[in-house]
Amino acid sequence: MNKKLGAIALLGASAVVLAGCSTGSTATDGGTPEPAELRVWLVGTDTPQDARDYLVKTFEDENPGSTLTIEEQQWTGLVDKLTTSLSSSDSPDVVEMGNTQAAAFTSSGALLDLSDIEDARTGIAAGFVNAGRLWRGAYGTAGEVGHICVDPRGPLCKCGQRGCIEAFSGGGALAERWGRPGALPGRDVFDGADAGDPVALALRDGFAFGVAAAVRVIVLSTDVESVVLGGGVSALGDRMLSCVVTELEARAAASPFLRSLHLADRVELLPPGSPAAALGAALLGADTHEQETVPHG
Repeated sequence: MNKKLGAIALLGASAVVLAGCSTGSTATDGGTPEPAELRVWLVGTDTPQDARDYLVKTFEDENPGSTLTIEEQQWTGLVDKLTTSLSSSDSPDVVEMGNTQAAAFTSSGALLDLSDIEDARTGIAAGFVNAGRLWRGAYGTAGEVGHICVDPRGPLCKCGQRGCIEAFSGGGALAERWGRPGALPGRDVFDGADAGDPVALALRDGFAFGVAAAVRVIVLSTDVESVVLGGGVSALGDRMLSCVVTELEARAAASPFLRSLHLADRVELLPPGSPAAALGAALLGADTHEQETVPHG
């Protein structure tokens, strides 16, 4: 039986792509990309060896003549090592880094500019994995669960609708509705709710409502075995997971049908520090399957 997996990204990523890479493949006359050598820096030992092997094999199988090399780095001294590498012609193509390291490079031009997809980085989306491959649908829209309306009277979403899942649970929407200064508004909202702040309590409840709705939509549509919650808010760990599970169980209490689906048992968190974004970016670049992709807001 093929294992199917639904993953929900709640906030931004912990991995970045370097600008000005010299080893990436380029297409000739709009045809097949030339063979290339892709170097990926993963930090620490959080990524299991089988995941690394899968990444390398998939990339090289789908890009004949190309190679992918994973080089393990350490958090200590990472900024200095990367700075030295960028000043030479031997810089990596994809690097895993956290907020601490990213701050050192945001103003230097070392990172690929992703400002044109700001909304996508701070919203809600799902990735459907079947038999080890990402399924994107007919036009690349599969997984846009963030723009499913779950409350027509809910908050306004940037897509123009009201009550979208993203308007309740997206990182950008959460920060905007919180409206208070702070580097980590998601954490601040949860801290405020724990302290009894009525605004924070309402936002946390809305967040849980939105994520739980996304879980139900994904399971009812595709019957995936697991729904993995990732992104920045997942760093809150059990604080975030418990409120989502509580919302799922409350809805199931009134519905024998929902109880039979065991939704809460299907939800899990991406392990802390997992470089899922780096792995996904490399695999996406390795995917040569032709498919029309339409950009969405």
